[in-house]
Amino acid sequence: MTLARGLHEDPSPPHRPPFSGGLSPLPRPKLSAEECAVMCELGALEAIRSGTTAVLEDGANIAGYAPQMVETGLGMLLAGRT
Repeated sequence: MTLARGLHEDPSPPHRPPFSGGLSPLPRPKLSAEECAVMCELGALEAIRSGTTAVLEDGANIAGYAPQMVETGLGMLLAGRT
């Protein structure tokens, strides 16, 4: 979701959000596993910087980036979905 920053700022009329069906699917480039891990780590570090102490990560393929997120020290609940 770090890549989607700014897409959801004002989805009310007359603006048309660049997505359909709630928050999915979001238009974003294809990321390699390493790029995904870096973006998730960036999101966790930005959360820490803004004062967040705990987050819920609800996503797919969490095992691919969980180690990098855990290393940030941010308290989190990781909830994988298929």
